[in-house]
Amino acid sequence: MIEQYRPVARRISLIDLLRTYYQIARFDVNRLVGREPHIPVIHRIPLEFHGNDHCGWPVPQNFLSSDSVIVDVGVGEDISLTQSLIYQYGCKALRFDPTPRAVSFFDGIHPARLFPHKLGPLGKVGKAKFNLQRTHDMLADR
Repeated sequence: MIEQYRPVARRISLIDLLRTYYQIARFDVNRLVGREPHIPVIHRIPLEFHGNDHCGWPVPQNFLSSDSVIVDVGVGEDISLTQSLIYQYGCKALRFDPTPRAVSFFDGIHPARLFPHKLGPLGKVGKAKFNLQRTHDMLADR
């Protein structure tokens, strides 16, 4: 079973809060005096969130279709983003991760429209050396 990552609420110190407001004010002053460009927002693209709290991204709405192909490289053990996109749009996904732990994880899982490959990107044709992970956490934590 894939464990869900839940972020821990963090208290913001007064120093961090003041630093944030200072940076915002500094940016606004620089924009007013002409040292920062003012780029008006002409059109906002509506976004929808896919994945989980640990491995999720906002994606433009209706950006993909059933003809789209997602290429997911170095996915590890967290396929929540890819699964969410497959279920929403009905597209196909190619998953590339040659690490032994990811290969053993995907041997028992065969989601529809997700095609795993035991290959990885390399700048040349041939074999590559992969270093073992030091912790036993999820592969997505690398």
